[in-house]
Amino acid sequence: MPPKARTAAFSAACILIVAGAAHAATGNALDIWATTLPPAEDGQLAVNQVTFGVGGATQSSPYFGRYNGMPSASAGFLGGWNIQRRDAWDSGTTQYFSTIATDLNFGFGRVAPEADIDLRMGEQGKWSAFANYDATTYVSGDAYLTTLDKNGILAPGYQALLIAAGLYFTNAATPPPAAAKFGAFNASTHLATSNPVTVYGPGEQLSTGIGTRRDKGTVGASADLDNWVVSAVFSHEHKGGSLEQAMTTGGNNAGMVTFPMPIDYDTDNFVASAAYSTPDFQVRLSYIFSNFTDNNSNGYAFQGWNFAAFRDTTVTPNAYTSYPKSGVYSLPPSNQAHTVKAEVGYNFDPTTRLYATFVYGAQLQDDPFAAATQLGYVLTNPVLSAQLASNPGSLGGFVQTFFANVTFTARPAPKWDFKVSYTADARDAQTTPMWIYGDPTDTTALKYREAVPESWLKQNIDIEAAYHFTPSTRVQVGYKFSDAQRTNAITHRTTENEETVKLTSTFTPAWTGWIGFSHSDRTASAPDYSLWLVQIQSDCGATLALLGCQQVPFYEAARRQNAVSGMLMGTIDSATTLSLYGKFSDDHYGLPPAVYNGVTMPSVGVYHDYGAQAGPDLTHQFNPDTEVHLFYTFQRTFRGMRALNDQNQPTVPGVFYYQVQSTYDIHTAGAGGTWRASDKLKIGLDYTYSYGGERFNQSGSWNTDEAGQIFGGDPLLSTGSGIHQIRLHATYDYSPATSMYIGYQFDSLAMSDWALIGPTVGQVLSGNVPPNYNVSTIMAAMTVRL
Repeated sequence: MPPKARTAAFSAACILIVAGAAHAATGNALDIWATTLPPAEDGQLAVNQVTFGVGGATQSSPYFGRYNGMPSASAGFLGGWNIQRRDAWDSGTTQYFSTIATDLNFGFGRVAPEADIDLRMGEQGKWSAFANYDATTYVSGDAYLTTLDKNGILAPGYQALLIAAGLYFTNAATPPPAAAKFGAFNASTHLATSNPVTVYGPGEQLSTGIGTRRDKGTVGASADLDNWVVSAVFSHEHKGGSLEQAMTTGGNNAGMVTFPMPIDYDTDNFVASAAYSTPDFQVRLSYIFSNFTDNNSNGYAFQGWNFAAFRDTTVTPNAYTSYPKSGVYSLPPSNQAHTVKAEVGYNFDPTTRLYATFVYGAQLQDDPFAAATQLGYVLTNPVLSAQLASNPGSLGGFVQTFFANVTFTARPAPKWDFKVSYTADARDAQTTPMWIYGDPTDTTALKYREAVPESWLKQNIDIEAAYHFTPSTRVQVGYKFSDAQRTNAITHRTTENEETVKLTSTFTPAWTGWIGFSHSDRTASAPDYSLWLVQIQSDCGATLALLGCQQVPFYEAARRQNAVSGMLMGTIDSATTLSLYGKFSDDHYGLPPAVYNGVTMPSVGVYHDYGAQAGPDLTHQFNPDTEVHLFYTFQRTFRGMRALNDQNQPTVPGVFYYQVQSTYDIHTAGAGGTWRASDKLKIGLDYTYSYGGERFNQSGSWNTDEAGQIFGGDPLLSTGSGIHQIRLHATYDYSPATSMYIGYQFDSLAMSDWALIGPTVGQVLSGNVPPNYNVSTIMAAMTVRL
């Protein structure tokens, strides 16, 4: 396992804008861990290299430091080593030993947040062994605002606010004031319009850090036994911390809240394999075991608040409460998976090969369910209580998976290449169904559904043919047929036909390019809503229950897709290289119209999306010591969707749907250069600017504000983020055995996001406040070859 090409300790790279991060990481960052193997006096190839240094950041910035181990304003120590030994090619032996450690950083508020230590040894062609430790730290935010702490307890300030308003009761022997239950507060109404306790601030919330830490250890060994190679690898991973979670505890829009959910789980993996190989025949057999253990098996129990009090008739006198335990969230339950895999390959001749893979898997999960919550509604509803009584005490999950692939490649003529493959992917779920109920505050309807496992059989046939017109010009065409059949699903069957064509050519000795086009049509069976009709009255109303409320998920819907992509690369002159890249993909979904209240509406769900990406990349070398690099990338993602909505506005008569179109654009541009001032000194300067913004356009029944005014796009929903990054770095080779690095980086981020609202008037929706950072990072390091 090669060491990770990690430069995070020396670059607080922007990770918010994907394109900007990609460009910032290529060609600009200094990887001091990379090295060569110079010959040693004893005839071996050897490296003895130690790296150490110091660094620090001037401001806390999780958005810059969440992956590089420096999210806080602090200083720390940088360290690592690279020690390698390998017998020379003419020594008569092939023994080797290596140990490489990177990012052994201490300080910055953490211990070795991104450490990677790798140790391996062996004798080529006979045996090998390795051990690896890897740490990954992710910091989501350092000032996460929440009304619930990591133990699910209400923040004292917010609880006091509710009690003062008469909206919080626990085990009261007498009914609460009517105003608290049915007057000033109504749990079925949006908090922003009905709850008098909507203004909250830092005094009513907690501010905490949120993020995770992963520690993973891996050991493995292999042995060569004539034509056989046997190997075994075991890994153990622990992950802990917290992540951002959200819920609506009122069963509707009331009580929308985010909170830090604790993370604490372990994952074990074991792989054993045996491979047999001859020049014409190869086979490999593998067994894979995976075990996931959730150490929070009881879930995350959180404290309820300010909902309409209900009467618990199971006690005397009747108790009125506001849900002291409103629910339980949990990670995926503990589970195991066993997989057996066989791979076979046979070479008929140097240009004709048959390869096949067969996989069987068994997935098991039987954790007991967390105790039922909001039991007051269940106990007072005999129909639902009887139905839930039929639920098993644990899932009893058992899923079998089957996978097979057969691929045949051939070159029947000098200019022709052919490839044919067949793939089958099957999932056989034998898990017991169970019942799930919904809103406990709505006593006018029984809202519950039966959860049933989904099984499928997916099959693909791929055919590819390529013809070489000349040694430098090649055209490739392909056809793919896909068939997917599902049980216990809204869409039982989909089929898809895809055609592709790609032309690759070296137009001149200096220019190479390719262009490709693909077209696909996917058909889908008529929607089957029978699974959803067990819900006596759906969340969308009695009329929509006839439609099952649930519409066809777009990933299963009929679709027509066209995509084109291409690249041109070459040299303008001996000192200038240029590359141009572009890609466009367009999807239209063939969903059926929706009929509601006797009115035919447009199809609901995602009806159209497309994506585009394009940009040039230019490098010019003024002289052997000076080089400049320029780039620009544009990315766009568009999605249009509709949903039925019976809250029709008077200004839009007869419209029972709303439509939202979102357009997300990213612009990334940068310039950089390197200058070798002397044989020992090399200086680099890079600048990157990234801007990402999302715009919304609304229409239909939600095309009005509360005053009845029509608008096409809510400005409060639009987002925009801009990042400036400047990097100045230098390396100095003090001697053949010593090199030094110093770098300065400035990152500036201004971000607006409607979801990160912080203290405001409205729902109790907390979270990270919109960041605005100006961070300077300074690093200095020395590498010594002993």
